[in-house]
Amino acid sequence: MSRNLAPLLAVCITLAGLLPAKADDSLKGVAMIPVRLLAFATGAVVGTPIAVVRKTASNTTEMSGELSGKSDNPLLRGGSALVILPFAVFKGGLEGLYMGTANSWKNSSEKPFSKDSFSLGDMD
Repeated sequence: MSRNLAPLLAVCITLAGLLPAKADDSLKGVAMIPVRLLAFATGAVVGTPIAVVRKTASNTTEMSGELSGKSDNPLLRGGSALVILPFAVFKGGLEGLYMGTANSWKNSSEKPFSKDSFSLGDMD
């Protein structure tokens, strides 16, 4: 009996693979759900650490500039960066966790596996 079902199963699998190509928009959206979930998961795992590092670096630069009064003195800028670093790491970590998952979720349906999904594009 199982030998009789094997060709039928092969035909069904082949036709199921062609189904999204012939589908209308509603069925195409349903067929994209696994791709979107995989894009979100991959973007969250890869993009969140990238967002944390990027937000920490931007917060360190921004906060040390504010503390030094936008001075061009490298000793003042370096000293203020050392003082501000723990606060910038904390703030950058929280913002990066949020931005990494938000970028991944927002871009998983529109542009899955894009640089914006991995927090490599412009971050708001």
